[in-house]
Amino acid sequence: MAVKYRFKTEPYGYQLRALNKIKKLDGVAGLYMEMGTGKTKVAIDWAGIGYYNYDVKRVLVICPLSVIGVWQRQIKEHLPFFARVRALTGSTPERAALIRRMIRSPQPSQDWLIINYEGIWRGDGRNRIEDLLEKWGPDLVICDEGHRIKSSSAKQSKTAARIGSYADQRLILTGTPITKSPLDLFGQFRFLDNSIFGSNWYKFKNRYGVWGGWGRYQLKGYKHLDEIIENVRDNTFRIKKEQAIDLPEKVSVTVPVQIGQKATEYYKKMAKEMIIEIEETHATAAIVLVMILRLSQITSGFIKDIEGDIRTFDNGKLNVCLDLLDDILAQDKKVVIFVRFRYDIERLEEAIKKKFKRQPLILSGTVPMKERDGLIQRFQNDKSEKVFIAQIQAGSLGIDLTAASVAIFYSLDYSYANYVQAQDRLHRIGQTNKVTYYHLVVPHTIDSLTLSVLKQKGDLAHAIVHDPRILKTK
Repeated sequence: MAVKYRFKTEPYGYQLRALNKIKKLDGVAGLYMEMGTGKTKVAIDWAGIGYYNYDVKRVLVICPLSVIGVWQRQIKEHLPFFARVRALTGSTPERAALIRRMIRSPQPSQDWLIINYEGIWRGDGRNRIEDLLEKWGPDLVICDEGHRIKSSSAKQSKTAARIGSYADQRLILTGTPITKSPLDLFGQFRFLDNSIFGSNWYKFKNRYGVWGGWGRYQLKGYKHLDEIIENVRDNTFRIKKEQAIDLPEKVSVTVPVQIGQKATEYYKKMAKEMIIEIEETHATAAIVLVMILRLSQITSGFIKDIEGDIRTFDNGKLNVCLDLLDDILAQDKKVVIFVRFRYDIERLEEAIKKKFKRQPLILSGTVPMKERDGLIQRFQNDKSEKVFIAQIQAGSLGIDLTAASVAIFYSLDYSYANYVQAQDRLHRIGQTNKVTYYHLVVPHTIDSLTLSVLKQKGDLAHAIVHDPRILKTK
């Protein structure tokens, strides 16, 4: 780069090309980079370059709920200097209060605010989030998974465009800029630079769409596509996974999940009781595994009492999973969701049917062996079947799920063998795409401990027997 900046993590060659394209476009650019190619790192490095060279002091990230924690972690990982990073979560009044504090307090260096799409248009009066963000005054606004603002009329699309206009620099990040139609580009470019395609949806759709039928409301085709292609090429950086030959074949992403106060209190109380019991009784590894099942249930938002009745008290993990699915399905990808508990399957099935109006395929221990092959073949060969929910114990051995290139570990098994085998259902001979694995993890709980031990090929039960206090939360 011709500007002053020292990378904290070494970029790939194509990431350097992306940064040069952003520089050429004066900080107003689209990063149309496929999932797994590191567009988040590129955006973070550009913000760092902007701090040293273009007076970029305040950065706003608008993103799906499921990646707020990912942004927090990656900023810390890639930015070579200290920055104050705050996630706008909680109620609208709480978010508004945090922005007001950011406005009043002095900046240590660079300030970052991260908010989900639905949050940007919430509030009224003194708690209207858009007004407070304008007053805060971002220098750079980043729209992650920018295809979420493709709509010409949705509140989040219109609000994102207005918020973007407050900043001198804007980046839009997505691997799938066009999910159904070239007209998907309108909302994205309205945010990015409305001088390219204009800010009037009716002029845009009549310029590039061919309309017919009753009232001329039916889209029959497209025209002037050469203009669209030229404008997109000139104002974006595009790369596909197969072009990024220096990437690993498997990408693992940890997605932090926030649970509510009640779930947190349940967890802390139970963890404390378990630590005492393990220390006083010198419990064996087998007994410990039975005990910590209840901690895993709590992070999933439910608990089963002594009578076998289930109490549900938190939707944190469920909501983040649905948010991820929203983006994955928008990219027309197939996805496998690995779960530990049968009740997780029931909740996911009901929520997916309600939100996406589709029935997921389900493989659990209760599905007869003779029916499993037909279930798998439907997922592998039927293009309309997009979501496959597999109980880890049932779905970790002997099946081929290579039709999917994305997996979500909703909850984890404690067996390293099961964990690796579950991954290998997608990443095996016959898989033509790079595979992305998302792990939904409640930080500082049995979730993060389990994932850490599994990645080290360790034995979770023996680790807890050796030191029960690793169950202690912060």
